[in-house]
Amino acid sequence: MENETDMRKLRVLVVKPEKPPYVVEIENNLPVLQELVGGDIQYVGLDRDAFFYCNEEGKLLGLPGNRKLDNGDIVAGTFIICREDGIGEEVSLTDEQIKKYMQRFKEPERYATREVEDAICVSVKSYNSRDDFFKALFNDEDEDEDEMEL
Repeated sequence: MENETDMRKLRVLVVKPEKPPYVVEIENNLPVLQELVGGDIQYVGLDRDAFFYCNEEGKLLGLPGNRKLDNGDIVAGTFIICREDGIGEEVSLTDEQIKKYMQRFKEPERYATREVEDAICVSVKSYNSRDDFFKALFNDEDEDEDEMEL
C-alpha cells in the first residue's frame, strides 16, 4: 500500500535550455516546482491531458530560450511537463506521454535573447480558475481544437 508521501510524488519530464529532457520523480508541492523553474510558476496547457509549468517571468528575467512551441512562442528557462487527471490535479506522466514528449523536445534549441523577446505570442482568454479553464478546454465545441494546443 502506498503511503501519503508516495502519493504526493510525480514522475515528470524536465526540459532545460540547451539540454535534452529527462525524467525525474519530484514531490508534488509548490516550493519544489518553483525551485525547478527558478521562480513563480506559470501553467501552460500542452494538450488535452498534459501541461507544463515554467517561470512566469522567464522572458522578463532574461532566462535563456529553451524550446519553440507550435504557436511560435519560445519558452524561456526550464519547464516541467506534467499530466492532469481530469479533475484538476497533477499526476505522473504515463510511459506513452514520456516517450511522446521526450521525442518532441529531444533536440536542444538555441535562441538569441532578441529572438526570445520577439517571440512573445499572446492570446488572452480569462478564466476564474483552473477548473474553468479545463471546462472550456473540454466542453467548448465551437473552439477550434488546433487553437487550444501549444
